[in-house]
Amino acid sequence: MPDVGVLLQHAGADRRLPALGGLADQGQLVVHRPERRAVVHLDDAEGDRYAKVVRPGRLQGLLAAGALAEASGAFITPRLLDADADAGVAVSAALPGRSLFELLDSPRLIPAMSAAGEALARFHATDVAEASLAHHTAADEVTVVNQWIAHCRTFAPAAAAAAESHLDTLMVAMVREPATHRALAHRDCYDKQLLDSGDGRCGMVDLDTLALAEPSLDLANVLVHLELRVAQGVLDRDRAQDAAAALVAGYHPDAAVRGRVPAYATASRLRLACLYALRPGWRHLTSDLLDRVAARTWGLDG
Repeated sequence: MPDVGVLLQHAGADRRLPALGGLADQGQLVVHRPERRAVVHLDDAEGDRYAKVVRPGRLQGLLAAGALAEASGAFITPRLLDADADAGVAVSAALPGRSLFELLDSPRLIPAMSAAGEALARFHATDVAEASLAHHTAADEVTVVNQWIAHCRTFAPAAAAAAESHLDTLMVAMVREPATHRALAHRDCYDKQLLDSGDGRCGMVDLDTLALAEPSLDLANVLVHLELRVAQGVLDRDRAQDAAAALVAGYHPDAAVRGRVPAYATASRLRLACLYALRPGWRHLTSDLLDRVAARTWGLDG
């Protein structure tokens, strides 16, 4: 649709991800970020697997990130079954268990959140060489928020303007407390990326955003997604607060990490406000998220 600047990509067609079309024919297309990455669920005689597709030439970085996450020993991570660097495809076995999102109405939620907090703390404590991953700073996080505001300007200009009006709040929050050390971080950590194995262990998926970043980034993102689930009507407010408290208690952050969570929570709320402004069925969440931009973050009491 060149007249409106929209490119329709049917059934996995993607000029930057040439292997995607064939894989999508074999399974279920779960995620497709056009010209960047995609995930296809394959469940056949060869077993339950997920194929991640990235641009050819970028697979080695993805595999290296996965190896770092596995070496940390903090989480169960997907076992690599096959990789084709030329095609940009990595196939991994499905992890056992259920995502924390699937546990929102289960008695397992609170203990699973506590286990996730413990695992995340161990993950962040992993000894990682400075040169092994990209560095993601507070300034980079502000840039990410600005990029999402830019995405909204064409199709959700009112939401973009509303989010932009909170940028000063974000900037103040980011400098209110000094930045902490950088650690091995997921950068997109939330309830759908964390799995409960049922035996006290926790799994982590979608490792392609790994970077050296402040630990508070991951912690804040999980907490803000609990707020989001309440706004979506899939989680009771009191239960969300209990889940947040369990996550923080399991993690046991020091004062410095705690002090930086509100800043990264502000960034997460602004980013999610823009993201949901672009989803017609969920646009009403934008105002809820923006109303909470400077709100107290659940789980940090006491």
